[in-house]
Amino acid sequence: MPLKSKSIHIFLWILLLAFAGCIFSLGLKHTLDARIFYTQDDALAFLQSLDSTGLQTYLHVELLDLGFIFTYSMLMYVTLRKMIPNRFYFCFIAFIPGFFDLVETANIILFLQNPTYIQSFAWLGTITFLKWTTSAVLLCYISFLRLRLKQSFGNRS
Repeated sequence: MPLKSKSIHIFLWILLLAFAGCIFSLGLKHTLDARIFYTQDDALAFLQSLDSTGLQTYLHVELLDLGFIFTYSMLMYVTLRKMIPNRFYFCFIAFIPGFFDLVETANIILFLQNPTYIQSFAWLGTITFLKWTTSAVLLCYISFLRLRLKQSFGNRS
């Protein structure tokens, strides 16, 4: 890996860990984002269980999550570009989980700023499920590429 590419990877990992640390330091244990799926009733019950301080904390978590989404999306994109440099457009699949995550996070932020905005929770659990599913598929694909690259380098010696 060239020095510039390695530096970008290191920077993105440090940034990702910084966002994660900030999010976890806020102390909100359970969020909708961390669930694999939820119904509208689950979401509303969770949000109604939070007091005003909890709702404000959740808003801060979601705002930090925007940076987290951007960072992990860029990290996956840079990783794919390194692994399959001749397939430039294909590497944009790295942004699919981030797109679903962004839709989810933006709708939660809208609700936290305007509690009458509840219509999105009818379908938001599905978006969350798609976020986690596409993330898992993409991570499996990256792992597959790593193994394939490792084998091809192993066969050259």
